[in-house]
Amino acid sequence: MKTKAFSRRFEKAFIKGDETGTPTEFDGLETRVTGSQLLAQGSTEGGDALTLAKIDELMDLLDFTPTVLLMNKTMRRKVNALIRAAGQATETVSGVFGQQIPAYAGIPIGIVGKDESGSEILAFDENDANDDTATCTSIYAVSMGDEGVCGIQSGAMEIDDQGNSEIWRKILVEWLCGLTCQHGHSVARLHGIANA
Repeated sequence: MKTKAFSRRFEKAFIKGDETGTPTEFDGLETRVTGSQLLAQGSTEGGDALTLAKIDELMDLLDFTPTVLLMNKTMRRKVNALIRAAGQATETVSGVFGQQIPAYAGIPIGIVGKDESGSEILAFDENDANDDTATCTSIYAVSMGDEGVCGIQSGAMEIDDQGNSEIWRKILVEWLCGLTCQHGHSVARLHGIANA
């Protein structure tokens, strides 16, 4: 359970991390993606409905082919619905262990789930493109690897098992980690997407 909670905490920091927040974390993708790598779905107050044309535009902001599109489950369903409405078949790609992963334009769709407290990481609680209403979510196009986005750490993870008491076991984990964007055009964010 500790490991699962830890992985969910890292997933949240990877997307929503803020080094000025409490607790202190590394800056995640939401904080890092700015300027020409930030694309609005539209300018309507409360956000705009997702379109495949905007996902294509998002992927074109990268200088490399994206290795993953990160989104919540609702957005994945909307992508599939838009593909079917366009008269196309939904796509899958094979994962490392042979599992079938949903895809768009041959790019795997990575589902960003819940954090360690059970809250959706990419919920519909982000501001719209005008910063008026917090009813939107985002989709990220990410190119991972040597020239793209990758994780970094300062030494190995340290685990201190402090043993059992009568009703609990205390284990302290320290992991000095973060992420780096090796190239300015290795990640982009489509924001202001309404649940419509």
